[in-house]
Amino acid sequence: MKVCMHHFPFHKVYAQWVPRLLTDERKNKRFERTFAFLQRCQKEGKVVLDTIVTGGETWIQHFSPESKCSSLQWKHSTFPTETRCRTVSSVGKEMMTLFFDSTQKVWSIQS
Repeated sequence: MKVCMHHFPFHKVYAQWVPRLLTDERKNKRFERTFAFLQRCQKEGKVVLDTIVTGGETWIQHFSPESKCSSLQWKHSTFPTETRCRTVSSVGKEMMTLFFDSTQKVWSIQS
């Protein structure tokens, strides 16, 4: 193994998990919204953070995720690391909705 690593520019890497692959349009929208929020924080101060309630919903999947070792592969040192979307079918799933403010969990709904 050490011979391969010293004489050839290859090494083993794991695939990186990303929630989703974003389009340029979505990346620009996120940047614009983040920039507007930062401007508001600069103008109004930390008080802005106390007024935010954020929420999200997610499917809680009943599955065994792929192990890191199963995504292990050889790659050339100049090639980028592979990215994958999580697209594993599951046995079942439940929807979880959570809401938070700056200090604590406000509400959670599980259906």
